[in-house]
Amino acid sequence: MSHGAAKREEAVMRKVVDIFIRVLEIVTATFFVLMLLAVTLQIAARNLLSVPVRWTEELARFLYVWVTFIGAVIITRDNDHIRIDYLGQAVGPKARNVLNIIAEALAIIYTLAVLRGGILLVSINGGMPLASMPNLLTFAQLYLAVPVGMGLVLLFLLADLVRNVGRLFRKADASPDDGHDRTGAS
Repeated sequence: MSHGAAKREEAVMRKVVDIFIRVLEIVTATFFVLMLLAVTLQIAARNLLSVPVRWTEELARFLYVWVTFIGAVIITRDNDHIRIDYLGQAVGPKARNVLNIIAEALAIIYTLAVLRGGILLVSINGGMPLASMPNLLTFAQLYLAVPVGMGLVLLFLLADLVRNVGRLFRKADASPDDGHDRTGAS
């Protein structure tokens, strides 16, 4: 494969990932608005009508879990998670790249542990229905957010690890980035 073809293929893949992330952002925003509406309905029904609407609390919790884990995918892809980079600023580009590799390796270990726990949660809770919505949602569907989100986070972390390890051994790249841009934008 020629260098130009590889660049075109990379650009197409980047575009596919960008579209996928945009869909995740729309889903996350939609779930967040639905969660807000469910909580607002619960508060209004309880305070204005003195009638608690039980399903709104469980729906809000369900949406919150999904927003959290889908959001984790988005911030991992964009590298917007909290980081303390004092040490990274104090060292040179090659050492900074090594620190990025170590941080990514640790993040991968953590992600694998959470992914394993999420798979276990889904398998244990199988078809157990949510109490207030027994015919609509199950605990397995609630906890499915964990392996889905962590699986996608793992893919982005692995891609970055491979990119940073490659950068470490590439002679021509004398100044690796600080790991703050996974989107491909310069």
